[in-house]
Amino acid sequence: MFITRNAMSPIIAKQILNRRIAVISNNNSLKKFQCNNNKIDTLLNNKDVPYIVFSSNNQIDHDLSSLPSKYIVFPGSFNPLHQGHEGLADVVQNYVQKNKTSSSNNEEVPVFFEISAMHPDKGLLEKQDLLKRIDQFIKKDKNVIISRAPLYVDKARNYPNSILAVGADTMIRILDPKYQKDLLDKDKINSMINDLKIMLNHNVSFIVAGRKDNKTNEYLTCNNIINNSKKLNISSKLLSIFEELPEEEFRVDISSTEIRARRLLAKEEKEQKEHNKKQNGKL
Repeated sequence: MFITRNAMSPIIAKQILNRRIAVISNNNSLKKFQCNNNKIDTLLNNKDVPYIVFSSNNQIDHDLSSLPSKYIVFPGSFNPLHQGHEGLADVVQNYVQKNKTSSSNNEEVPVFFEISAMHPDKGLLEKQDLLKRIDQFIKKDKNVIISRAPLYVDKARNYPNSILAVGADTMIRILDPKYQKDLLDKDKINSMINDLKIMLNHNVSFIVAGRKDNKTNEYLTCNNIINNSKKLNISSKLLSIFEELPEEEFRVDISSTEIRARRLLAKEEKEQKEHNKKQNGKL
């Protein structure tokens, strides 16, 4: 029997057919990936684009001005997104809905997770890294913003009228003059206070969740931080943009850093076991 050069076995033909079926069935996912890919390119290559919104309903793209009078932005690295993040987002949403909106307004306060593609020290994150993080939210039908706003004063300009959900450790950094870069010490306090004024003028406020300090094991709260910041002579009006989320509402003593460390340890232990198994097999 002679086989022509273009002929193929039934097995190979079936494999090719299955691949084509898989491509067709995943066409929507592929289109969504390409869309996300193009959006990221737009942000990374155009400094005039302050942020891109990846929404579960794809109705919002570059502009949050059409949102209700209050909306929640939850900034973070989300590497990875974990249950603590999702739990805090839900609790803050319920808290704002209950305490910050009119009782006659039944409209849900939207939540947007936010990742800054721009690191203040390291520059832009890698595109594939961003796509990987975005995918965590897309799979769960959650809204996520990718921005060029590494600093909270930049976020205030991006998201006027928003409520920012943060941990107490983040609040400490916002109120610590040492994080004001490229300034003399005598100018850092004034620069930090000026940032707070910009946040206030953009009608931005903060809901602050308590965080455990892993170094001291102290549980940090918004009210404690405000008391400790009195020596900086920050006006009560500026400090009023921070509000404590009661501990009974939410407390999770774990971070993305700890989860990454645990995953790395588990991976190393697994690799060591596999290595030992191979070595024992050679004996």
